[in-house]
Amino acid sequence: MTFGDGHEHHRLRDVWQLFVIILWYYRLHYTFGEIINDKLFVNEALIIMYSLMGVLLTIPLASFLLAKGMSRSKSEAKMETKQIELKNFNGRTYSIATYTVKHHHQPLDKLRPLAIVVPGGSFTHLSVKESEPVALAYVARGFNACVVSYNLLQDEGKIYPDAGLDVLSTVSYYRDHAVDYQIDPDKIMTIGFSAGGHIASAANYLADSPKYQKQFGYEDDQVRPNATILGYPLTDVHKVAFEIGGKADGALPDDEKLVDTALGVTPKTPPTFIFQSWNDPICLPTNAMAYEEALFKNGVKCEAHMFDTGFHGYSLATPELATNDISWQGNQHVAQWFKLSLEWLAHVFSGIDYDENKDKLTNLYMPK
Repeated sequence: MTFGDGHEHHRLRDVWQLFVIILWYYRLHYTFGEIINDKLFVNEALIIMYSLMGVLLTIPLASFLLAKGMSRSKSEAKMETKQIELKNFNGRTYSIATYTVKHHHQPLDKLRPLAIVVPGGSFTHLSVKESEPVALAYVARGFNACVVSYNLLQDEGKIYPDAGLDVLSTVSYYRDHAVDYQIDPDKIMTIGFSAGGHIASAANYLADSPKYQKQFGYEDDQVRPNATILGYPLTDVHKVAFEIGGKADGALPDDEKLVDTALGVTPKTPPTFIFQSWNDPICLPTNAMAYEEALFKNGVKCEAHMFDTGFHGYSLATPELATNDISWQGNQHVAQWFKLSLEWLAHVFSGIDYDENKDKLTNLYMPK
């Protein structure tokens, strides 16, 4: 008989030792009783013998408990974090922060989905609250995660196509190293907030564009995520509540589908989950509406939530992430988007076709 590790073997050895000691105890007990007739001496002898038994029993028992404790400590899951520099398909260097849980014992030995977080920040900075807190929230629910530090307005060159290529290169990197990160390469999700939503949706367009595939040398299946989440997204640069101007002058791409990413939706665009607030004064709700319409016209699966309030920039919408003097960013109602996204991802990643009875249902309502 073989064992997966040495722990079971050590336990059987300890049990055997205990069994031998018990047999020896009875042997000594009866030997003392037969040879020695003096009752007092027998009692003293038994006391000595019991003391000896206590010492002898302590050794294997302590060994057993110690081994059990060591086994437990070895089986504890730990999260590893790293800052990694990568080169995108255009040769530009960018970085990702990785959050990885790896384990080889049940139930944590399963391949984990991956969440690639693309924070917002008006293309001038990376929002802290839309970065690590979001990554850790998904890690706590069984994902591994990373945060992409894409190029900004103040960086050399234009934002596009490099920012989108940063996302696609990250997808490709994880697919190539799926075993190292204990992830399922067919369960990779991108999630972009605000300006990060523009980049995540632009990346999906770049993934399916033959022009960019040829120019930068990648295959669509290599770089396309399996699902995308857009949080209060900017999808059309012209549908923002103020003129971007300043450093953005001359930074807009020439490709209109990288300006308005709804124009870049295709039937191959990944299933998409969108949450938005009706009273968002920054990225107007019409961004989400136009993108949802494009998804519908192309037959792409979508789940969308338009909250009546929430404004903008609330991330997970928990009180802990509310900016000072902006308490409304902690919104219990809006915070439901995270739980809803988990349910939606479980549905999308299950592979179950929930539309199999769609035609049958349609026929029931068709006029006779």
